[in-house]
Amino acid sequence: MIKKLSEDISSYLKDASNLIGFADIVYIPESKEEAQELIRSLYVDGTPITVSGSGTGLTGSRVPNGGVVISTERLTAMSFDETTNLLTVEPGVVFRDVNTFLEQYSRFLPPNPTEWLCSIGGAVSTNASGSRTFKYGAMREWVHSLEVILSNGETVTISSETINNSTYSVVSQNGEEFSFKLFSVPIPTTKHAAGYFVSPSMRTTDLFVGSEGTLGFIQSITLKTLPKEEVLLGGIVFFDNYKRLLQFVDEVRTISKTKSDGSIEARLIEFFDENSLNLLRKFYHEIPKSAKGAIWFEQESIEESMDIDIDNWWKIIAEYSSLADETWFAQNDIEHRKLAEFRHKLPSEVYEVIGKGSSAKIGTDMAVPTEFFDDYFWEYLRLLNQANVQYVLFGHIGNCHLHANMFPKNDEETTRSRYVYDTMISKALEVKGTISAEHGVGKLKKQYFHKMYSKEVLDYFVSIKSLFDPKNQFGKGNLF
Repeated sequence: MIKKLSEDISSYLKDASNLIGFADIVYIPESKEEAQELIRSLYVDGTPITVSGSGTGLTGSRVPNGGVVISTERLTAMSFDETTNLLTVEPGVVFRDVNTFLEQYSRFLPPNPTEWLCSIGGAVSTNASGSRTFKYGAMREWVHSLEVILSNGETVTISSETINNSTYSVVSQNGEEFSFKLFSVPIPTTKHAAGYFVSPSMRTTDLFVGSEGTLGFIQSITLKTLPKEEVLLGGIVFFDNYKRLLQFVDEVRTISKTKSDGSIEARLIEFFDENSLNLLRKFYHEIPKSAKGAIWFEQESIEESMDIDIDNWWKIIAEYSSLADETWFAQNDIEHRKLAEFRHKLPSEVYEVIGKGSSAKIGTDMAVPTEFFDDYFWEYLRLLNQANVQYVLFGHIGNCHLHANMFPKNDEETTRSRYVYDTMISKALEVKGTISAEHGVGKLKKQYFHKMYSKEVLDYFVSIKSLFDPKNQFGKGNLF
């Protein structure tokens, strides 16, 4: 076990949100047994525990409010069962290494967070998702089972079995039962990552996926995988106006989800606004000068049907985009890497803007049901432009989930940016959307989380936490 004292722990006191916390000690267990023994010893005095992954989170979940930090960075074991095609990992493994590891088995893990260095433990704790969520859903869908150390040091193994009665129940290795009656919590019909997932039809693992480190220490994760696609078709389509772009997305979304004519089936649909394209033009001079927005899509295919798939996409692109001839198609690894780098280059340019302008970043993470998205999009643009603050609008348009990143340079601009944020939160809640589609609540969105749910639901969530963590040790300050 590695132990770091106060003078060596500054990097563990923050995450990508730039929130800074405080702690006495950072422990870095080198085995699950060390982690369990440590947690058991901390239970005696009720010492607060913050579990630390890669630090890529944007809501302060891993930022400690006192007590100790337990880092997962040395818990990086991986194994693959070729009979069941299940991947088992310790929580410190990062997504980049998982995908590299699975290549030897011609498999892949469908969730695809933008930050490739995020830890699997962190991704499970926040129910992370990413660009491929449109087809495959978030992390919750791919968790087969979990091993969790509770605050008293007891270990529970949790399967993904569907609950068939009104009681949630798990039993620890020593026979202690943890159970509670299921309450029907209203869950948005859109992509959602805020609060405990509780439903009469839930799976047992669902409670811990997205719990943001508040219920225990996830020490082992078993994940479902899929065969790697035979070939992959991708493209970036440019548009000279947003109205046609939205019509294109509606068409692609509908055909892909309903299989209404079988011609196309996107696995991701990603959006870039005009400001995003302008940030990227210095690297990609071939972006059309008249482009006001762009859509990145991917579809899995087979060699025999690739020409037909390209033709089907081309017909829809030509129908909606006057810049159809400028489309970038990708059919091989080099071309796909270029499109992926185009998407991943944007966040790095956002950080460049922040650094050069000495400005902060205010980023949104809301999503709304499909039938309300177009109106929500236009209201986003109206408020962003009215605020007169530098911004980019991009993200997972297939899931009706966009990120507005605003870069205020002074207090007045910050006030206007906060107004946009608060207003769009309210408008999302008006149509039964979510305050957080993929980043979670953490410490920075608690006021919105408490706005989203009634006191009855919040008290119910607190009772669940008290059952598993009676001394309120884990994730102090997250959610509640």
